[in-house]
Amino acid sequence: MLTLLKNQTVYLDDIEYIVICGSPTEDTLLENRQTGERIRISTSSLVTKYLCGVFKTASQRKGALRKVSTELPDSSRFQMLSELARSETHRRVDYITRLERTGAFFSSKEGLRQEVSTIAAERGEHRAPTLSTIYRWHRKYVGAMSDVRALIAGFDSQGGKGESRIGPTVERFIDDAIETITLGQRRSSAHQVFDVVRLAVDRANETREKGFKLTPPSLRTVQRRVSLVSALDLEIAKTSPEFAKRRFKHLQNSRQVTRILELVEIDHTPADIIVLNDDRKTAGRPDMTIVLDRRSRCVLGFHLSLAGHGVPAVFEALRHALLPKAYLKDTYSELGLTWPCFGWFERVLMDNGPEFHAEAVADALLSLGIATEFAPSREPNAKPFVERFNRRINYELIHTLPGTTLDRHYKRVGFDPFEEASLTLEELDRVCHKWICEKYHRRPHRGLGGRSPLEVWEEGAKICPPLLKMNVEDIDIEFCEVTTSRVQHYGIDLNNFRYDSSQLQNLRACIPRDSKVTVKWARRDVGFVWIWDSVNQEFFKAQNRDPDFNGVTLEQAKAHRANVASNGAKADLRPARADEAVREMANEAMKATRHAQRRKGGRLANKTSKDFRESSSETQPMDRPVRIHRTDMSTANSGSQQHEDIPEVEVELPVDLEESFHES
Repeated sequence: MLTLLKNQTVYLDDIEYIVICGSPTEDTLLENRQTGERIRISTSSLVTKYLCGVFKTASQRKGALRKVSTELPDSSRFQMLSELARSETHRRVDYITRLERTGAFFSSKEGLRQEVSTIAAERGEHRAPTLSTIYRWHRKYVGAMSDVRALIAGFDSQGGKGESRIGPTVERFIDDAIETITLGQRRSSAHQVFDVVRLAVDRANETREKGFKLTPPSLRTVQRRVSLVSALDLEIAKTSPEFAKRRFKHLQNSRQVTRILELVEIDHTPADIIVLNDDRKTAGRPDMTIVLDRRSRCVLGFHLSLAGHGVPAVFEALRHALLPKAYLKDTYSELGLTWPCFGWFERVLMDNGPEFHAEAVADALLSLGIATEFAPSREPNAKPFVERFNRRINYELIHTLPGTTLDRHYKRVGFDPFEEASLTLEELDRVCHKWICEKYHRRPHRGLGGRSPLEVWEEGAKICPPLLKMNVEDIDIEFCEVTTSRVQHYGIDLNNFRYDSSQLQNLRACIPRDSKVTVKWARRDVGFVWIWDSVNQEFFKAQNRDPDFNGVTLEQAKAHRANVASNGAKADLRPARADEAVREMANEAMKATRHAQRRKGGRLANKTSKDFRESSSETQPMDRPVRIHRTDMSTANSGSQQHEDIPEVEVELPVDLEESFHES
C-alpha cells in the first residue's frame, strides 16, 4: 500500500497538494496549496493514479521538470527595471511563447534547434540562444504554472548593486565628513568632503602596520555618497529648519468660496520701479496695496503711495475696493475704462503686519460689518491669489516700464533705473488702471476654468449683487484712527493740537464732569477730527484751533514743528502757514542731489494715488453731523448697476508705453 507522510508535497493532475493526514488503510486528506481547498481520496485510488503517472510525489515532479521556485517577482517592479532588463524580458517571453505555440518542446533537439534559429533570424539576432538556455527559461515558465513573470531578467540585481565595497572604517569617515561639511555648512562641495576623508584615512594609516593600511575612496565614490543626501537635509543646511519645512510642506487646495465678495485678500508689495516727482526728478519706489476677490480673482481696489504702507494705505485701499469707481468717467475719461468691481465683502484676509493688527483697522472693519481674518505667520500660501497677483503685476507690467528696478539687484546689469525713470506716480496709476481693466480682468484664467475674472464677476453679480451698506461720508469717518480724550473748557487735546466746536461744548455740558469721548481722526489731515456724541448718537466735526494746519498730515505737522524748533529765530522768515512751509520743505528735499533726500521729500509730500483720483465733482467734506446706527447693519442698497461694453479707443500713454499692453 502507498504510505504518505504528513505535510508531504504531492501533485495530483499537476496541481500541488499538501498531505494533511494519510493512512495505508484509510482515506487520505489533501489540501490545495494555492486555494486551501481540501479533498478526501481513497488510498486505492491514489495507487491507481500513481501507477498511471497522474499522481506524483515532489521528488518525481522535480526529476521530471527540474522545478524551480514558484516565488514570482512583483509585476510592479518591471517598470522600475533598466532598459536592458526590460528588453531581455520581452525577448525571453517572445522565444518561449512562440516555441510553445509551435510545439517545438515536444520534438527532437534538432527540431528545437532549427525552430530557435528561425525565431532568431526573424528577430534579426546574429546569435541565437543555446538549447540549455531555452530549456532553463522553459523550466522557469512551466514551474510558475505558465506565468510570464518567471521570465523577468534579473540583470539589475547582479553584481552586488547597493552593497558597499568599502570597509566600515572608511565608510565611517565618509559619513562623518558628510555630516560635518555637507550638512554643517551653508555651502559645500564634494571636493571638500573628499579632502576631509583622505586626510582622515592618512591619519589612520599612520598607526597601522603594512598590509593593514586603509585605501582612500575615489572622488567619484565620494560624489555618489554626497548625491544620496536627502533634499530636506540639504535645504536645512543651506537655510533653516523652518524654511525647509515650508518648502517641502504638502500644499493643499486653498479654502473654497462659492460667491463673490465672500472673502477678499489684501496685501502690500513694493512696485519695482522708480517714479518721478512733479519736477521730473526721482522721488522713490512706491508701495502698492492690493485688495483681491478670491472667487473671481478680480481686483477690487488698489492704492499707490510714496508715504509707506501703513494704516492710511490700508484704509485707502479698502475704501477704493468698497466704492464704485465713478472717478473713471472724469479723471481717466480718455481711457474709456469700465471697472464694475465694488461692494461690501463679508470677510477680509490679511497677513500679520503691524498696520493690519492696528486697533484702528479692527475698529473700522467691525463698524462696517466686515469680519477680519489673519493668515498664519510666515504662511504666504494662506492668501495665494493676492500674492500671485503681486508677482504678476510686477513681472508683466512694472518690469516692462522705464525706470524698473527688476526684482533683484544683481539683475540690473547695464542700466540704471534712476537714470531711465520717466513716470510720475500719477502716470503709473494711469498705466496700472489700463493694465488691470483691459488686460488682467479680460484674460482667461486657468484657475477659473478658462474664463476671465471679469466673466466670473459678472456671473456672480447676477446671483449676489454687490451691496452698498453705508454712505461715502460714513466710510470716511470709519476709516480713521480711534482714541479717547477728556473734554476741557477749550476742547480736546490730540497729537499736541486742540480741537473745539460749539457742539462739543454743548456735549460737555450734558455729560458727567471729566468724561472722555471717542474721537476719530485721520492721519491725512490734522485740521479736524470727528467726535462721537453719545447723547444724540451721531458724529460731529471739531476743527483745529490752529487753522494753519488744515489739510496737513500728521507727519508733515511733526516735521514742520521740528523745523521751527531747530531754526529758532529764523522761523519767522519762513511762510506762516504750515502747509506752505511743509510744501517748501518737501520741494527743497526733492530738489536735492542725493536720492535718499529726494525719497524723504517724497514721503514728506505724502504723494498717493488718491490725490489725482479725486474729482472736483465729488462731494466736499461735510460740516453737518452724520448719524450712524452702529447696531443695525442690515439695511443696504440692493440695486445693481448696469455697465456698457468698453469702447475701442486709442490711448496716448507717456514715454511710448503702448508695448506694455501687448497681449502675451
